[in-house]
Amino acid sequence: MKPTKKAATIKDIAYSLGVSTATVSHALRPNPASNIKLPESTINRVREEAKKLNYRAHVGARSIRSRVFNNLGFFMAKRGKAHSPEGLIAGVHDAADKAGYRITHIRLPETVQNFEQFIPSVLTERNLDALLIGSYHPVSTIIHDKIQDDNLPVIYLNDKHLENAVYVDDAYGAYAMTRYLAYQGNRKICFVLRNTPRMPPLDEMHHSAADRIQGYHQAMREEGLEPIIRTILAEEVVASEHVYPDDWDEIVSSCDALFAYDDDLANEIGRWLYKKELRCPRDIRLAGYNGAYGSLAAWIELATVEIPHYEIGKSGFAMAMNLIANGNSQPEPSRKMKPKLRVGESACAC
Repeated sequence: MKPTKKAATIKDIAYSLGVSTATVSHALRPNPASNIKLPESTINRVREEAKKLNYRAHVGARSIRSRVFNNLGFFMAKRGKAHSPEGLIAGVHDAADKAGYRITHIRLPETVQNFEQFIPSVLTERNLDALLIGSYHPVSTIIHDKIQDDNLPVIYLNDKHLENAVYVDDAYGAYAMTRYLAYQGNRKICFVLRNTPRMPPLDEMHHSAADRIQGYHQAMREEGLEPIIRTILAEEVVASEHVYPDDWDEIVSSCDALFAYDDDLANEIGRWLYKKELRCPRDIRLAGYNGAYGSLAAWIELATVEIPHYEIGKSGFAMAMNLIANGNSQPEPSRKMKPKLRVGESACAC
């Protein structure tokens, strides 16, 4: 039987490179609370040598000693399967990988009657250093309340809070798109919302709903234009069946432009227009919001407002590191990030 090769240790790496074990330890698993600041070249040398020696850290033992797990929870509670925020996840993952952290994804049921049954072990066993919440579902608030006594840092991604949150300035985004549409010569611009049977009242919805309406109203007021708002009904956010308002045909025939709450809704409206043999931008201009997959998959280059999901994810991770470093003793001021106007063929004045 071939003898088992002895596993490499931190001491082996330190001896091989002629550095201290503390340097190796910090390079492999940086502690945000530490005052040690290593050059990038040293970190890279240590990690290359660890890879060469096939070093494997004993995570459990180290965590028990330090109470630092190098593990963040990423909580999602979205309805259905269609809304996976790839940009947020990518931003968090890339920042975590660079810092030597792992990410544990947590997804709970849509409705929870007895919440205690569904709290994942990573929360009840407290083996996280912080929790990132990329959801505006009410369950998020329940989780936050449950872990308050554990002093676990909680950071909200793309959800508006006074502290510990990174979110997009949706009022600015809707304002910028409305002003652009008006600049193109459109005088009758209809803002189109979506509603589903399970959606709460506007003041209980995600902040983007009220903020986008606010930005639209402000731009229309500054342009001296009359706001026009209509709502399309659907079973789900992304659905095959939609119920349009009774005066929808009249709205479309009288308006110059339609500004949809998001890109998925803009695509649905585009399908409706196509069936009516109306074309964008020839017959009417159309714009969406979000700038993610929905706009990229559109039948035409869709004018949209691009949310910086990736940057929000990275900024949220940096906020988590700050909270971990100060022992969650001082909350972080929330960061509001500006979206980017993406001019597309669907709304140009051709």
